[in-house]
Amino acid sequence: MLDSINNFSYIHMIIAVDGRESVIPRHFCEAMEREAKMILQINGNQVLACKHERDHMHALVNNPVDLSIDDNVQMLKNATQDYVKKEGIGSPNFKWQDGYYAVTCSASEIGNLVNYIEGQQEYHRSHTFKEEYITLLETDDIPYKPEDLFAFVDLKED
Repeated sequence: MLDSINNFSYIHMIIAVDGRESVIPRHFCEAMEREAKMILQINGNQVLACKHERDHMHALVNNPVDLSIDDNVQMLKNATQDYVKKEGIGSPNFKWQDGYYAVTCSASEIGNLVNYIEGQQEYHRSHTFKEEYITLLETDDIPYKPEDLFAFVDLKED
């Protein structure tokens, strides 16, 4: 039984679109979530939560230990990028930014994290992605330099 307990690790990951032309129209966010969940599951993840906002995506997964976090994120980015282009969702120049956020989580955090991720649309009525991201970095005690952060898209005029 111990082997099965150690075959996964909980990972909260965030990826961000690259520039205004990569912003996903709100009515396609659910389709992106379905595609992302399918991709993550195909790669061996148990998907606990996944929400796509117009300028970024959160996923909380039980990442298989034989799959590096970097490989997992890159496969998700590549496959969803291909999906956007194939389906004609948004810009044909859609792409994700190079970096990503990924932190391990304890089992005791999962319930709160699922609720947080599932509540993204409501959360972003009063907070920008930039505010959210900096708060997460600071809450997790992750040192950062402002010049190393995502290039955030201002969605206020949309």
